[in-house]
Amino acid sequence: MSLEHISLFWLIKFILITLALILIVKTLWKKVVVFEYQVALLYDNGVFKRILGPGAHHIWKFISTTSYVDMRKNSLTIASQEIITGDNVVLKLSLLVSYKIIDPVKALHTSQSWYNDIYALCQLAARDALSSLKIDDILAKRITLGSELLETVKPKASDLGIEIDLLQIKDLIFPADLRKVYSDVLKAQKEGQAALERARSEQAALRSLANAARILEGNPALMNLRVLQTISAQSGNNSPTIVLGVPQGIMPLQKGNGNNISDIE
Repeated sequence: MSLEHISLFWLIKFILITLALILIVKTLWKKVVVFEYQVALLYDNGVFKRILGPGAHHIWKFISTTSYVDMRKNSLTIASQEIITGDNVVLKLSLLVSYKIIDPVKALHTSQSWYNDIYALCQLAARDALSSLKIDDILAKRITLGSELLETVKPKASDLGIEIDLLQIKDLIFPADLRKVYSDVLKAQKEGQAALERARSEQAALRSLANAARILEGNPALMNLRVLQTISAQSGNNSPTIVLGVPQGIMPLQKGNGNNISDIE
């Protein structure tokens, strides 16, 4: 056998071995891809091994499995639920919750459904807090009530591997008859404020008129100037006719002239 035949034989053998190894690797291993916003929990025969970060990974095909967890922030709306307040008023409340997973191992291994647990925790916290408050207290604390609920829920959510960074009251719905009562109260308050403002305006106007009257009483010439200003302001095509009475002592009467008042008489 020549050297060329020997070299060709070993080349073919090498190629066959390589193809066999590739086939074995593909049979025994599989490729998993973890995206940037995910982590994957690796299990061998059901036993947790490690967390796979973003990128491509090769795992045993027949014994290894993965469970993907989305690490991005998400929001949850807790639908309207009926709550009885401390003064026996039934109202409906909905909540907005913002959360993210900070410990995927704890989140998946501690609870069968951490999502449902978070939902229930927020529901119960809102019910416990509002059931001890009267309706006026709820209205007064409606802005800060979400922060109080957050402080209650946050430690319990952390035990599940979840971080809640926002919990706010989204909707607060009162019964129709109670809304009408509060609307009437608000209307009465606004009407009282309007009446008070009108009274203050009238007092200010009367005070100004009294001051003007005192000034005119001590300065008769100002009255004449005021009259002249009024006449000037009324000048124009559509200005009214103004008749001024002239006291007899101001214009002396002269006899012998037909234009005099005595001649007219």
